[in-house]
Amino acid sequence: MDGSRITVHPILEFDKGRKVSFTYEGQPVTGCEGESVAAALHAAGIRHLHDSEVKHRPRGLFCAIGNCSSCLMRVDGRENVRICVEPLREGMVVERQRGRALIGSGATRFSGEILPQKIYQTDVLIVGAGPAGLSAALEAAGGGLNVLLLERNETVGGQLSKQTHKFFGSERHRAGTRGFVIAKQLADAVSKQPGI
Repeated sequence: MDGSRITVHPILEFDKGRKVSFTYEGQPVTGCEGESVAAALHAAGIRHLHDSEVKHRPRGLFCAIGNCSSCLMRVDGRENVRICVEPLREGMVVERQRGRALIGSGATRFSGEILPQKIYQTDVLIVGAGPAGLSAALEAAGGGLNVLLLERNETVGGQLSKQTHKFFGSERHRAGTRGFVIAKQLADAVSKQPGI
């Protein structure tokens, strides 16, 4: 690792997993188990993830929450894996994706898991557990409705999860609270609310 890994942060705490080995483009790389593949590559000095399709310009990590296509790669033979949200595991094989990225069923699979084939009955279906989805789930369940809340990432909170700044505005809008704390507050409220 080239020293670009943050080990001490004034706001965040880091729970690093054990050191693991994986390969990127056939070369050995190390990272911390459980961190995203993109974080491990970035810490190893690998910032060029693919080239733009039209002008073939280098592209790197962009959104870091699984919403764009900047980090689509082949992982263990699976195409269209968003490595910014894919947890690192021992022995992974990570390769640049050649040719056009195919957004589709493969792009929504994280860690090889998909929603089980099961029929759900619910009053309200909410797709996405960012701040809007979490808030909508709380409102609907608070009104007595049964809510099914779906999220493709391992954590909820959307953009809030990576925001360390304190919000401004009114107290009603959580002024003075950091984004990732708001995400945790909403997630805690959802986990305690019956009907979700």
